[in-house]
Amino acid sequence: MTAMSAHNEQDDAAMAAIQRMINTAFFTLVPLTLLSVVVTVVANSLTIFSIALDCLLSLIVSLFSFIAIRTMRRQNVFEFPYGTGKLENFTSFLYGALLTPTSILLGLSAIQRYLTPPVDIMFELSQVPVCLSLIRSVGLCAWARHLKSRAGFDSPLLHSLYVNYKVAVASDVGIILALGVALGLERIGEKDLALTVDPVTSMAIAFYMASAGITLLVHHFKALIDLPLPERDQLKIMAAVAHEYEHFENIGQIFSRVSGKTRVIELEMEFKARTAMDTIAAMELRMENELKPSFPSLVFRIIPRLAQVSGADPNCGK
Repeated sequence: MTAMSAHNEQDDAAMAAIQRMINTAFFTLVPLTLLSVVVTVVANSLTIFSIALDCLLSLIVSLFSFIAIRTMRRQNVFEFPYGTGKLENFTSFLYGALLTPTSILLGLSAIQRYLTPPVDIMFELSQVPVCLSLIRSVGLCAWARHLKSRAGFDSPLLHSLYVNYKVAVASDVGIILALGVALGLERIGEKDLALTVDPVTSMAIAFYMASAGITLLVHHFKALIDLPLPERDQLKIMAAVAHEYEHFENIGQIFSRVSGKTRVIELEMEFKARTAMDTIAAMELRMENELKPSFPSLVFRIIPRLAQVSGADPNCGK
């Protein structure tokens, strides 16, 4: 077994583990969402309504992740990794795009409820979906952390999920404490004060959703946008090409772009007929090492083309 195939099998196993975690997250989120919606109606709690909204958004994003991870594993992404990161970044961008307007709606609802509080809220019942959500979040956070600890595998999707689960744990703990305080106030006869805890907690959740949504939008929008390299970087590429002028025949297209923090440089180069692939690979490594000091996060490839042997039939093989 070659080192490349062993590395591919390792990546495939890691992607399969991420897929199992996403499957579990998706299928446990469906009943939790339904339960949150029912409790929202029965308990009349805006806090649980905010949880139900977040569950619905997470369900949409989980469904996209559910489909995206299968798309990635069906393709030959380990030999040709183009586009995989885009799918992963788009998942987080989608979540941010959904969170931002939802947070505004929730914030307005919290202000309205604070000004006109309800007659009663069932704080005991409201604890049920939050406690179940906390158990789920702790399990998924521990699972994602375990997957992240695997050496040699880095996934934007896994990192995004881990951060999401970790924040969900903190959020669930905070909501449980807030509802516990409201329940305690209600028990000692401070019902009016207890009723204000619900919209205040909802406002805090709305603020978190807005900040998280904007952060996800800005960060992953940059990752999704490809920009051309500036002229000074183009000159560095040409200098590296010039240093290897004895080892190739002609230079074709130069593909270069900034993708997030990554610089992608691909060169079409023509070599003499029967040039060994080891020779081309050695040249690619030399050029990559020369460019890396200027481009710390670099993806560099040579796209080789072999010149036709003199006297060969140009239509041969057509």
